Amino acid sequence: MEVSDVVRWVNSRVITPVTDGLSSKEFRNGTVLVELAVLLLPHNETAVSEALEKLNDNPTGMTDSIRNIKTFLACLAEDGTHIDVQPLDIFRGEREAIKTVLEKLCDKYDNNNSDTTSFTSCPDEDNALQGISEDTALDNANTDTLLEATDLRPGIQEIVALASDQALGIQYIVAPDLMPDVDLDARPTFIDNIIIKVKESDPLHALCVDKKRLTQDSRVFREMIEEQFREEIDMTDFEPDTVRLFLTLLEDRQVDDIEKVHFRELNKISEVFEVEWLRVKCYKWLSGRMNRDMLDEEKHFVFEECWYILRKWHWKHCDLMDVLICKIAAGDNSSFILKYFKEFDNLDTVQLELMLKLGYSNSKLFLQTVLDNLISKNELEVNIKHLLQKMNLPFCHEANNKLYTDMLDAIAKLPDISATDLKFILVLTTETTRLTRSRNVRMLKNKETRVILDTKKLKNLRGNCQTLKDVLDAVSNEQVSSMLVVVETLLWVFLHDPPNGDEMEASFISKLSGISSSKRIQKVPHQYLDMIISALDTSPLQQKEQLIQLLKKMKRNENLSTNIHTVLITKYKEERVDNKRKHCFVFKHPQGCDISDSECGFIVKFRRQDKHYWIGEISIDDKDYQDSGIHYHGLSTAHDICMYRLFEGVGPDKGTPVPSIDWKWFEEWLPESELKEKQKCLAIDISDYIIAKC
Repeated sequence: MEVSDVVRWVNSRVITPVTDGLSSKEFRNGTVLVELAVLLLPHNETAVSEALEKLNDNPTGMTDSIRNIKTFLACLAEDGTHIDVQPLDIFRGEREAIKTVLEKLCDKYDNNNSDTTSFTSCPDEDNALQGISEDTALDNANTDTLLEATDLRPGIQEIVALASDQALGIQYIVAPDLMPDVDLDARPTFIDNIIIKVKESDPLHALCVDKKRLTQDSRVFREMIEEQFREEIDMTDFEPDTVRLFLTLLEDRQVDDIEKVHFRELNKISEVFEVEWLRVKCYKWLSGRMNRDMLDEEKHFVFEECWYILRKWHWKHCDLMDVLICKIAAGDNSSFILKYFKEFDNLDTVQLELMLKLGYSNSKLFLQTVLDNLISKNELEVNIKHLLQKMNLPFCHEANNKLYTDMLDAIAKLPDISATDLKFILVLTTETTRLTRSRNVRMLKNKETRVILDTKKLKNLRGNCQTLKDVLDAVSNEQVSSMLVVVETLLWVFLHDPPNGDEMEASFISKLSGISSSKRIQKVPHQYLDMIISALDTSPLQQKEQLIQLLKKMKRNENLSTNIHTVLITKYKEERVDNKRKHCFVFKHPQGCDISDSECGFIVKFRRQDKHYWIGEISIDDKDYQDSGIHYHGLSTAHDICMYRLFEGVGPDKGTPVPSIDWKWFEEWLPESELKEKQKCLAIDISDYIIAKC
């Protein structure tokens, strides 16, 4: 047995001892003495001696080492079944051989130290020691603790230190090129462990880890270890500190307290090695930092991480960016956006679109940005053209007519503008004029209708829709003005007559998207779809899987759903005037409001129809708004508003919200649930008032 074998074993198997004056827990958090490892090699005096000399190259250090070994051996005389002494069981069978080696070492290094007692000063040990072979000792050794060495002894860098509160079950080993081959059959410990290579920039760029820790949560690790029989795993693409953290989290799963510097690498590891629970926790960790009151520095961090995830795994995690935009878009993001626009020419086109979504209704900021980036330019550059294509120019034209006109003048004066670009601008301005006129006509027409809820009409719609084709026909014939109603109709269709595979393959989503893009139909908010999908997940009905997949496809289609173009009105209050109920809905106007003594909103009045049905109408009577605390704001017409109710009672905590317009679909999809109404809500289409084009 060579010295290098001893060092390698030290790194692959660690024992946590107990010493006088320290509790077991306190000692585990301190330093584990390296000398314990060599005690498993008592039959080779030369190897033990050389190993100790390598770790202690001065007589004083050797004296301390021997004294410590004696102290730990004395623990064997205590109750061998005690939990604090149990890790030392592996030494019991070798007591006599250890005694012989130590006596020789004492004579060699310690004969001038008066404090060092003879090894025979522990006479009661013999009764406590039991015969355990070396193989049994190895099998019983505790591998879930750390080897932490102290740099007080020269040469200790070869078996580097790690604080025990950083990682459990991980042992550093020296670089592979410094270690000779070891007979794995003679060392069962290596059968249970595997080597993980980390970046060479790390002083000791390999780790030895229990295989079970890797395979229990990762399909990729299971395939590499159990099917491909890998002897080592290459993780050099990741930062060493994050790899250590990852290995720690596999044990304790405490993701909440990770630092920002580790998030990206940790999330990347969860994706690459398919550790699903960690991916979910990373998702929650990042989304938990999102709020409207974030400072720009925090906003920048969260946005960059969402942007990285979006670029890297767009098809799987585009919703993280959606969540961020949904939470902060309605706030003032102008300073944040301007920082990105300092590098305007270098921005990706997707980044430009994200800035538009974050800009919400700030048309002035984007018109000024275009103007600023036309200065000293000779032609119409790519990013300016892309921004103009994605901007809601009819809104810009109405909200900031002067800036809009100045922008067009600046473009026309570009010295080297091409004929193609001039044609591009002509098409844009012509389309802007057409859409502005169309919008004004639509607003005048729809103001004649104040009904936002007609339960009889909705019931008749469900009765006429038995197939997906019926749903498409209803949308095409303008019987439906909101995708929220389409979703509830789909719940009806799938409950009573689930479509077969052929019908599902008939491109229902693409047809619905085509119809929606040619008509003014309110999009369904992502949050609304998420609530229904979460509720359906708990349904016992088989057809739920088919419907969930369809709803997820709707969520990914920009013509059918949105994360910012629809405002969810969650602030509802009920007022009683002259014993009559007033249903008041309050919202924040996307462009702000000059009226300070009351809030923007609507009052909805209900009346019965044919005894069993209700009609809900927006009130435009000033008398209804007296003493209500809100004022009527003609932000949108009834055609752009959909009313629904939120119920609670689903999920482990019974707090998962479930939306419903008029049909309580959850009573049949979730027969075991007892849901109670929480509040009334309005979904209002405000796409006419935001800077990003629908």
